[in-house]
Amino acid sequence: MMPMSRFDPVRRQISRHFILLAAFLLATFHAAPAFAARVVVFGDSWGVPAAPALQAVLIAEGSPDTVASAAVGGETAANLSLASGLQHISDSLAANPDADLVHLSIGGNDFLGQWNSSFTPAQEDALFQAIAADVETIVDHILSVRPGVRIYWSSYDYPRPLPIGTPTEVNAASAKFAVEAAALADAKGAGLTYDDFNGLMQVTYGFDGTQPTIYDPPIPIPPGDPSLPDPTLPSPDASFSDSIHLTAAGYAILAEAHYDAFYAAILAVPVPASDARSRGLLGAMIVAAAVVMLRRLCVLNIHPA
Repeated sequence: MMPMSRFDPVRRQISRHFILLAAFLLATFHAAPAFAARVVVFGDSWGVPAAPALQAVLIAEGSPDTVASAAVGGETAANLSLASGLQHISDSLAANPDADLVHLSIGGNDFLGQWNSSFTPAQEDALFQAIAADVETIVDHILSVRPGVRIYWSSYDYPRPLPIGTPTEVNAASAKFAVEAAALADAKGAGLTYDDFNGLMQVTYGFDGTQPTIYDPPIPIPPGDPSLPDPTLPSPDASFSDSIHLTAAGYAILAEAHYDAFYAAILAVPVPASDARSRGLLGAMIVAAAVVMLRRLCVLNIHPA
């Protein structure tokens, strides 16, 4: 079971979560900044919403830094490590000459597309080593193009039930890969940081006791309960828009965890007491705009994720 200190967002006030979600929705519906960003996101369909979600956190924290997305839905480590993928990385970094931080969301599609519960330990080891080798190629290329850059590689979270295995089996395999990923980060030193967020949605949301699937607990488990995270369970249904993607609120919470674990030490901006009132007014304006947006989404029957 993971230490609760890893998942500080569960202790934050609900109002801050709502402001972050509001800012995330605004960032999602508006075009990316026209000027070069300090953070560039590479990766897959979790990387695509990671950029506006992290930008929302930076806005809420008063940081002037911006985030650019170079992520592509469906991306794999195998593809991004090819010559064409490495060129995409080079081009994206060239377009953002001030970027000294790279956010990486990669490897999930390689895992989901190949692993299943019938794998032998040897097959599993071979797959995970191959994914790690592809990620290492990506990391080495980023560091060669932009020496001194710091790369932040985030895990995913426990998925909803999948046909490739039970939650216990899938989550155990994910934990095994996290060990491989952490070893790669240790080998790369300061250039690469890996963080494991499996179980974050369980800790943040808990379970309401309903059973959309047989794998969901039949009794309520409150957020932050000492039994959570539980690797024998999936993520809560309320936190996922489908079997493998978070809701907009889920990505906002994950981005806050990213900020607390890594970005705050680099990008945090002290806020003078005299600015507290204006920050509060800005937050209120963001919330008001998001309420209007959410109402429109409800009318159009469009999911914000």
